[in-house]
Amino acid sequence: MRVFQSIGLADALLPKLFVGPGMKFVDAEGKLLIDWTRPTCIGPHGWCASYKFHQPNLENA
Repeated sequence: MRVFQSIGLADALLPKLFVGPGMKFVDAEGKLLIDWTRPTCIGPHGWCASYKFHQPNLENA
């Protein structure tokens, strides 16, 4: 987001972004391998830790 902010795209992208709460990785049997939880609040850099976006939305912006 700081890169997008520096090139003037953050405000255009923000309404189309999803704050990612993290991911869980499981094996073929469904056993949890990694629980990668991410904070969903705004952090010390002024943005959330993890955003997800649809690539065409970025390209359109």
